Amino acid sequence: MKTRVYIAAPKARASLAKSLAQLLRASSYEISSRWHDAIEDDAVDPSFESARSSICEENIADLRHADVTVVYLPEGGRATYWEAGFAAALSKRVIWFVPPTGEGRCIGDSFGSAMVVNSTEKLIGVLRTLGAMRGAA
Repeated sequence: MKTRVYIAAPKARASLAKSLAQLLRASSYEISSRWHDAIEDDAVDPSFESARSSICEENIADLRHADVTVVYLPEGGRATYWEAGFAAALSKRVIWFVPPTGEGRCIGDSFGSAMVVNSTEKLIGVLRTLGAMRGAA
């Protein structure tokens, strides 16, 4: 079974999140997050409550479906950190993908089973290890 990954990032970084999703798909991971494929980089949150609620419900469903959440930093938005907290509350593994400078880190990346990586190579290595652990369980 493929490891299912949710990518949490601010809307302003949707194109980078989409690129990361493509890279992970090419490495045989299933991407449960759909938001980055559906919006443009200059998108803003809708003002209508029904639209906001619909987006939130979709993201929650995607988070529940994931095995792992990757928080793509440095500039996390409020929703990005909310998604990380929601994933942690669901007892999902949270991987904080930060630049080598550590910019964007927060206290949440020290919680429980959270992990911090600073390159795509390290991210894929951690995902590979987690997938092997899931397969052995």
